[in-house]
Amino acid sequence: MTRRLQQTDFDQSIYERPDREWICGHTGRPCALGPDVKGHCNTTHECVPAREGDRWRCTRTAPFGGECERGPLPDGSCCNPIATCQPRRNLRAKRGRTVRVVVALTVGVLAIFLGGDGALDFVHPGPVTKHHGTIEGDCVRCHAAGAGGFSHWIGMAFAETERASDSERCLECHDLGASNLLPHSLPAVELAETTARFREREIEGSAPLRVTLASLGPARSVRAGAELTCAVCHQEHQGVDHELTSLSNDQCQVCHAIQFDRFEEDHPALGLYPHGRRTRIAFDHATHIEEYFPGEEREDISCVTCHAPDATGRTMDVNEFATSCADCHDGDVRSAGSTGIAFLNLPAIDARGLRRSGIDPGQWPAIERARPPSPFIGLLLAGDSRWQSDDPAATSDAMTRADNAASLDPEERQQVGRWVWAYKSLLLELRNDGHRTIANRIASDAITADALGPGDRANLLSGIDRALVASTVDTWFPDLEREMSVFDRVTGELEDLGQMERRHWEAIGAGMRDLAGARGGRGRASSGDAKGGDRWVREGGWYRSGKDASIRYRSRGHADPFLRTWFDVAAAVAQTGDAGSEATFAANALFAGLRRESTTGSCTLCHSIDTGETEDGVAGSFNQVAWRPHRPDPHRKRATEFRHMPHFSLDNAGTCDTCHTLRESDPDAFAEAYEADASTWGHALNFEPVGRETCGDCHTREAAGDDCVACHNYHLGDTRPIHLTATLSAAEEAQEEAGDE
Repeated sequence: MTRRLQQTDFDQSIYERPDREWICGHTGRPCALGPDVKGHCNTTHECVPAREGDRWRCTRTAPFGGECERGPLPDGSCCNPIATCQPRRNLRAKRGRTVRVVVALTVGVLAIFLGGDGALDFVHPGPVTKHHGTIEGDCVRCHAAGAGGFSHWIGMAFAETERASDSERCLECHDLGASNLLPHSLPAVELAETTARFREREIEGSAPLRVTLASLGPARSVRAGAELTCAVCHQEHQGVDHELTSLSNDQCQVCHAIQFDRFEEDHPALGLYPHGRRTRIAFDHATHIEEYFPGEEREDISCVTCHAPDATGRTMDVNEFATSCADCHDGDVRSAGSTGIAFLNLPAIDARGLRRSGIDPGQWPAIERARPPSPFIGLLLAGDSRWQSDDPAATSDAMTRADNAASLDPEERQQVGRWVWAYKSLLLELRNDGHRTIANRIASDAITADALGPGDRANLLSGIDRALVASTVDTWFPDLEREMSVFDRVTGELEDLGQMERRHWEAIGAGMRDLAGARGGRGRASSGDAKGGDRWVREGGWYRSGKDASIRYRSRGHADPFLRTWFDVAAAVAQTGDAGSEATFAANALFAGLRRESTTGSCTLCHSIDTGETEDGVAGSFNQVAWRPHRPDPHRKRATEFRHMPHFSLDNAGTCDTCHTLRESDPDAFAEAYEADASTWGHALNFEPVGRETCGDCHTREAAGDDCVACHNYHLGDTRPIHLTATLSAAEEAQEEAGDE
């Protein structure tokens, strides 16, 4: 048993004080004065006697024995001198000294290790995942702290801004869009709207207590639109086989407005999944299966006859037309529209009546079976900077009555006259320059410079023969060049044909009379007498029809480039043009004309017309033809994702109706869903929606698993790798430069 150097109780010691580190070196009875602050012995007497009258009294305190028996000396000094000692540090000082030595040694050891070449090895937290294996050891690529020394690392460990800077380094390789650090990579407004819609749904949930408590913490700031650093969800240095994208269900749900415990019991209903919008191809499964392949023939038909998994195994793609449809429908596609579609034609014009009213249209042939102007003509005229109509609808109406000038008022007659000369100008340009005329007009500022995509220029006339155009124009208007010379001389100073006045029409009339006198009855305008031209192009191509004075085109079969290009051009012009403009009116008319069933090819009998309407019924861009079935963009992430391939190994995978149940179909209701102006969204046409129960039979926590990330993506929107984005941007710039040239 050891004996303490001295008593340390508060009422028995005078040394245990926060400001003193030394105690007296005497064992048993330390002196009252004790050492100074530097640890030097203050040798003196045990007390300082006090004088009381003519006597001296000992003042030694109780802890040091009280008053001594001898008392003070006659001169008043203490009779007990204190011998010199070697003061010692108290317990608190010894502990403090020990701590400082240990800290100094620790800092020294760390400085030795962290200041050398092996510093990174000493603090290395562990191997990175296989996804980041190429940057193993290159800390600066991911951590801003890697760029500084030891002191810099210490400071950054407590800096919130530095954690955000690490996330910025992640985004140098991962492109997650403009809202990359916001929850789900969505703008705060869009996320708030989605949350509000979910809160309006009457959904009963049974959130686990652990999730409820956790949601009271930092999740509140996330719901309010705060940013999330990447490391909150993605934990690196967990080993090569660690999945960076793996998240627990609790991690996902802690911020969600609707929380639940088990998928098969509490997950919200799946709604119309995977429907919501009509299919892009108007294919009635019920009719084809039950009527076109009855009885034994049905045994040879299954879902995989027309569908096959894509390269990723995610979706079941629709096979190409030649594989799945051509055996039955190739003849229908080629034969639809026996006469083809009129690209250019001559409407009936009452030339004599117009001349009597002072509006001279020049030569105009009599037509056996006149038709209104082709919708192609309207769009091409809109590309003429001098031809602009303030009221395109009124002009179109006047052209339908142009065969009787008496039925037109003076302004309408002038409008018909201007239309005739603008059309003659187009025909002359087309005769002389061919494709260049069409492409330049479509790409003009009067329409839109963005209407033509790569390769579209060649498809605008799709192999039309120059000789056909030249001979047709010369037949219709044998003196066209001289007529246009007169017209240009009279109106050349006008920026807009709408500025034409009576004097211009009088000058044009005089010029036309001079030309007629010079012709002397020769070179009469004619609609032509070409007969049987359609028989030459039964497999598709161009021909001239004399009956209705037209140049016509007949489809070459499925995916005809001419029809498809003009569909796309009309949609693009209508979408980007100014509302009410000549170009927009003409584009709408052309799109409507192309989609009529009598049009050659009848493309829209199968290909649906998307209105650009959103899932909430909000109108979007102008109609677009859905040329291809749904092909999900691999870089465009949606909230829900299902992969077919992993499910093919199931015992019942051979029959797709395990999940996709054919519903009782009404053919009329199916057709109405694809009518003109029908809503794109809100359809569950041929199959019943997949219910939660269907998935929940297998996806339980104990069986196939019910992880949120098995079906849901966290980052939504366009998540292209940064190097791919840069490559696409460079390609787009090169394309723009080529277009400028």
